[in-house]
Amino acid sequence: MKIVDDKPVQKTASELSVTEKPLLQANNRALDILFFAVDINEHRKIANYEIAKETWDILVTCHEGTDVVKQSKLQRLTTEFEIIIM
Repeated sequence: MKIVDDKPVQKTASELSVTEKPLLQANNRALDILFFAVDINEHRKIANYEIAKETWDILVTCHEGTDVVKQSKLQRLTTEFEIIIM
């Protein structure tokens, strides 16, 4: 990305440095893998993201939930386990 008139703009292929090209290729490869690995409903959630890390974080949040959701699931499972023991 480059800044033009205080706004971020995507660089063209000719403007990329030698170190940026492999990073862009790796990001694109990771995005392709993520897009092919999900079904159509999940694909709609991540289709607008251009950075693989952001896309991965969205998928993790959708499948695992936030910390609050994880904590409530753990409490529910603990309660069910205690009921089974009794």
